[in-house]
Amino acid sequence: MQPVLPLECCTAFIWKPVNGPACSPPLIRYGFANSQYGTCLLGWTEQGLCYLGFVDSTDQARAKAELHSRWPRSKVQADPEGVIQRQQDYLQPLERGEDIRAPVVLCGSPFRLQVWQALLTIPRGQTTSYGQLAAILGTPNAARAIGGAVAANPIGWLIPCHRVINQDGGLGGYYWGLERKRQMLENEGALKMKTPAG
Repeated sequence: MQPVLPLECCTAFIWKPVNGPACSPPLIRYGFANSQYGTCLLGWTEQGLCYLGFVDSTDQARAKAELHSRWPRSKVQADPEGVIQRQQDYLQPLERGEDIRAPVVLCGSPFRLQVWQALLTIPRGQTTSYGQLAAILGTPNAARAIGGAVAANPIGWLIPCHRVINQDGGLGGYYWGLERKRQMLENEGALKMKTPAG
């Protein structure tokens, strides 16, 4: 199954658009936006969204440092007006449970790129385990390495690393917090909603 998103990919620290020559690292613009799961920091290039992370405190400087660590050779520039369009293109469809056709940009090792693209094939309302993901990728003994790649996902929520759980059904880990992961899976219908004891 192929990802539905238009993708641009590059290996770590070498900006190389698909079917194109290597070139200088792109300018990264960013802005903060509200979502149903809290404040998000969105980062994007001219080619598409390259970062989505959650900000759980007022420490926006730390969030910006996280973005810059993902793209260490790129200039990072605030764009509070441009983020409005990205909120419409990415966050609002996510909240409605709709497919996103706007492009994303991924940068990482070939192995991580393979894992992140595999995450895009997990349907809304379903989950998979690290071991199952390893089997799908043809690397059944690489569950631990795949776990590391899943944890390093630069575009949270949109690239649905929250849909990967433990083999025993436990939630496992989540960089942006287990309670947020639980809420995402419950809203997608992948977990049964908790009901008061009666």
